[in-house]
Amino acid sequence: MNRIQTKSVAEEAFDELSALLVDGAESIDGFSKVRFAKLARDGIQTNPVLAYQALAMLSGLEWDHDAVDHNYKTALNCTADGSVASNYASTLSSLNRFAEAACMAEKASASQPTNLSELKKAIETNWYAGRWERSLELTQTLLERSPGENRQVKEHRDEFMALVRRNNVSFETIERLYDTLYLFLRDRRIRAHGFASYIDQSPGEESIAIRIHIDRSEQEVDALEEELTPLLFNAVEEFPLGSFSIELGRRTVPHAA
Repeated sequence: MNRIQTKSVAEEAFDELSALLVDGAESIDGFSKVRFAKLARDGIQTNPVLAYQALAMLSGLEWDHDAVDHNYKTALNCTADGSVASNYASTLSSLNRFAEAACMAEKASASQPTNLSELKKAIETNWYAGRWERSLELTQTLLERSPGENRQVKEHRDEFMALVRRNNVSFETIERLYDTLYLFLRDRRIRAHGFASYIDQSPGEESIAIRIHIDRSEQEVDALEEELTPLLFNAVEEFPLGSFSIELGRRTVPHAA
């Protein structure tokens, strides 16, 4: 007769917390956070990998960057499982630390070379970090490994790259503008909740517009934009006016039918 194995307390905390995080940090109440933290600490001896990851995720909800790094690095030291690096990348992304998240996502992908979902995650995280060249390099790797992949996203992003080159905008400038925006949000503990990009290829008016969505009212977004604009101009020697813009936008949640 088969015996049903019960979850360890660390596994319970990790699984429940992971499921709730799919709906966002705002969906987790204070009582649940305290319960998860106790379960994780109680499970450190028996399952340190999951326990420290759960503690890291909880630290991310509180914007405690040092605790996030400490707990994930401790978990990484306990195992060679690439899923830890993948989870670390997800938490870093939730803290608007996209450049670091991109590097961690690549580490996770490298440890699981046959797992194309991890490679796709590295591609997307690099793109959202403003590391466009690296993102397309990894996209080429994906297409070589899986020739049947849909090429529409790559073709669309190739158009972005071509426009940037035609307008002599450096990719270093783009990455720096992304970094400046994310640091601005991070300092205010505002999470990025989505991305939109637009391209205008009208003759003489070629331009790219990037919008980072946040969960704030329209008035708050406008006020934050006023604060952000001078920081963006100060971030680069020459702002690529007319050919590239990056801004904040209001997150919209679809109404239930």
